[in-house]
Amino acid sequence: MLFRFDDITSVRTKEAASKQKSKLGTSGLVETVVFEIKEHERIGGSLFKSDAICCTPELADAESCNLEEVIIRRDPSGPDWSKRISTFFEENKEEVKMSPEALVIKET
Repeated sequence: MLFRFDDITSVRTKEAASKQKSKLGTSGLVETVVFEIKEHERIGGSLFKSDAICCTPELADAESCNLEEVIIRRDPSGPDWSKRISTFFEENKEEVKMSPEALVIKET
């Protein structure tokens, strides 16, 4: 089965956009994470005894994950799965369109 992300737009408030500053000209990471439901415990900080879904400064300092990204622990028997699609707002923009993506889903 082919699963497509063709026309997805993320929106943030003008206030949130004005607070974002970056040396790279991008800010405000939006992540789309696709995973098998049986692997739900691999998403988030449960391994680190945390309820956080995204990497906190404390977890990043411990080199457990990348700051502000969704925490995904890879399955050694299926390292190509869970999928992360990252999209960044331009620095002061209120909207961003995700680049078109397609994923092949082999099991349902």
